[in-house]
Amino acid sequence: MSPRAAEIVILTKDPRPGRVKTRLAAAVGAEAAAGLHRALAAHTVRWALGAGAPVRVALDGDLDGIFALSLRALGARVTPQRGEALGDRLRLAWGGARRTLFLGTDCPTAAADWLREGLGAPDPVALGPSEDGGYWTISIEADDPMAWAARAAALFDGVPWSTPAVYAETSARCAAAGLPVHTLPLCYDIDELQDLQRLAVDPRCPPELRGPVAAALRGGAPLDPTEG
Repeated sequence: MSPRAAEIVILTKDPRPGRVKTRLAAAVGAEAAAGLHRALAAHTVRWALGAGAPVRVALDGDLDGIFALSLRALGARVTPQRGEALGDRLRLAWGGARRTLFLGTDCPTAAADWLREGLGAPDPVALGPSEDGGYWTISIEADDPMAWAARAAALFDGVPWSTPAVYAETSARCAAAGLPVHTLPLCYDIDELQDLQRLAVDPRCPPELRGPVAAALRGGAPLDPTEG
């Protein structure tokens, strides 16, 4: 794929205590949750870069801050995140690529091959379902701005975000719009304490996250994920 043929866009926030992973923070503390968020974001960038397409982080935060600089040092572009609702943020994050694969930073057990599969999907949409009823990725093909606007409106406007209905609703919208869907493997998010405990014993947990996961479970500050 040429650089303009595809792009991976990661939507994330600055790791400010009390602003990220708030459900997990209720169990492990705001500082530990923010540290884990930082580690997950760094892992996601590294993972995405291995898929062979340019990686851009749409950041809700300080573009000149330490977090943004660390993500650039890993090899990602960092641009501002725009919009309020998630659907608006996804729609506005499109950068003109023919195939755009969107990611969050909450599914560290997803395999690298899954991203390549999503980028090379034979259908105009690829969806990766998550166990909570949402999706961990959506990959959309659009040939021009008008095509993107139409597909973004069909797939993002009015979706009941942060509910167990997101994946089913999006699948139904694809069917209604005549957009065949390629389904990627199932994954689970790291949102609650039980998810973090599950990740700690999951053999698929990336090695560089084992220290931060253990530290978060102790309520301490994870190791710097940019080291080593």
